[in-house]
Amino acid sequence: MYCRSLSCSTLNNNNITLIPLSSFNHMPKLRTLRLHSNNLHCDCHLSWLSDWLRQRHGLAPFTQCMAPASMRGLNIPDVQKKDFTCTDLVANPCSTSANSCSTSANPCSTSANPCSTSANPCTTGNIAKLPESSVRLVINSRLEQNLIKNIPAGAFSPYKKLKRIDLSKNQIADIAADAFTGLRSLTSLVLYGNKIAEIPKGLFDGLVSLQLLLLNANKINCLRVNTFQDLQSLNLLSLYDNKLQTISKGLFARSAPSRLCE
Repeated sequence: MYCRSLSCSTLNNNNITLIPLSSFNHMPKLRTLRLHSNNLHCDCHLSWLSDWLRQRHGLAPFTQCMAPASMRGLNIPDVQKKDFTCTDLVANPCSTSANSCSTSANPCSTSANPCSTSANPCTTGNIAKLPESSVRLVINSRLEQNLIKNIPAGAFSPYKKLKRIDLSKNQIADIAADAFTGLRSLTSLVLYGNKIAEIPKGLFDGLVSLQLLLLNANKINCLRVNTFQDLQSLNLLSLYDNKLQTISKGLFARSAPSRLCE
């Protein structure tokens, strides 16, 4: 199982309507879970969450129903399981054909604009493309608060000793699937405050030392089942303020089917 080290997960301020049964069962260290400010539909498919939250008092405060209208604003732990009902014959409101994540990547070319200090701070605010060259033994790559729009193929792969990458508050919309390949020492990846709508398949593969992953304040609308499969050391995952509509079954644990939801 992966994500077993996760202690903090923020999923608030999205458009999540459905959370599959057992989504969080493989997180024994989870101490903070934020699910508020979503569009949770309190029908029979979400009945499990009420009991689960009652057993973990205070874990996910202010988690409320937004639909149906008769339950809007109710705290989910306060709703009895029998009150979560389905009024139609729809087995599951989340289909496997809709909302699928495409596999397209959009790598771009880079221009020479190197940052050559040992800490690699490039926070001048006017960098529009990722620097093409840098110090190979750099440990921290700080590129926050710039105008970067794309992370090209293999962008950070040569820098095997990188421990922290900060690309927050740029204008990143496209990231190549192999941008972070080989960074087994990376412990912190900060990508919040960008325009990322899709996480490419395999983007985080091999990041076995990653402990902190900040993806909040983007435009992410779906996450593949195996997105976090190699993040065995992860203890803080931030996904709030995106456009997520559901949590894929098996997103945080190994699951045979690799599709958005079942």
